[in-house]
Amino acid sequence: DPYFSTSGLWIPEDYSTFQITMSATGGADQANVFFLADDEVWFSEESRVGVDIIGDGRMRTYEVDMSTAAAWNGTVTALRFDPVNAVGRTIEIDRVVLGR
Repeated sequence: DPYFSTSGLWIPEDYSTFQITMSATGGADQANVFFLADDEVWFSEESRVGVDIIGDGRMRTYEVDMSTAAAWNGTVTALRFDPVNAVGRTIEIDRVVLGR
């Protein structure tokens, strides 16, 4: 289960659009974005939003509305991105943007 994460963030909750440009191989899958807000210390299902991806090897931009997670409130202090769930995939990430 590949992922990357970052901590030490200070993101207001109104920055709720997570946008990633990436490619993946191996067919359809789901990517997941996790977050920590305020005093949370563990990533959980309540702090996760999924997005279906097309695994055809072509570069695509996916947009995730993080405000659909009930826990998206307060100040976001960490993000984790799991680009695929299945093994044996090749992933290329071009850019990641978090905005309004």
